[in-house]
Amino acid sequence: MKQGIISGHWDAIGGSDSTPRYADIIGGSFATSESSVGGEISPPGTFRKLRVKLTDINGDAISPGSGKSYTFTLMKNESATGLAVTISDAETSGSDTSTDVSITASDSVDLRGEWSGTPTVAYATWALEFEGNTAKESLVCNIGNLFNKIIATNFAAWGGNGRDTTEANVEQVVALGGTVRDMYITLRQAPDPSGSDGYTFRIRKNGANTSLLVTITGNNTAGSDTSNSFSVSAGDRIAIKVTVSGTPSNNVVAEIGTTFVADTDA
Repeated sequence: MKQGIISGHWDAIGGSDSTPRYADIIGGSFATSESSVGGEISPPGTFRKLRVKLTDINGDAISPGSGKSYTFTLMKNESATGLAVTISDAETSGSDTSTDVSITASDSVDLRGEWSGTPTVAYATWALEFEGNTAKESLVCNIGNLFNKIIATNFAAWGGNGRDTTEANVEQVVALGGTVRDMYITLRQAPDPSGSDGYTFRIRKNGANTSLLVTITGNNTAGSDTSNSFSVSAGDRIAIKVTVSGTPSNNVVAEIGTTFVADTDA
């Protein structure tokens, strides 16, 4: 299934600060450290057709300026891929529609923004396409939520960014019938390096537990559940329940990826 990803960020880049910035492909804030961003991929597939547009704070098209440029590159596991767009001089947008980047389960992806020549400060919006290797498959990514060791239960959005102690505040509505499966999680910190405690991540449907869950403990930073799955119908509400197991020594930031398999490939 071909899946369009349309996104952008809410802070400006460019100007005299030459430090590269990194953003999750599904949007949010740019960070100066790539380890602070990244989306976990569940279904294997291909990214292609990256398009980027520069705007000012009002949303009007803006260019880098004469002799100046911006370059945006899809990153995979913190390494640059060939899928990149450069916007130079009087240009306000650009695209790369000829490069394919293959992705496997548990890969992490993000977008890097760089610039040269002190370009006009700008905001960026972008779009790209993901196509799963298997018919009807698409990706769902939850990005970079912080879970506190002293909060026994948290809830996170299934896709995008969002965390709350009240499940209803982060539930997302399913638009079509299908199956949710293959959950992959990477933590940016080990939950309990000198012990055996940690965190459990479970997908919820309509306020009830499903069988899809991952527990990560001790000095581990990754886990997956590729055995369980559950069906959804249009109108169902999905969230991720995160519970503390024991008394882990660290708060953790989690990247969570799942696969959605639509009933019809339309």
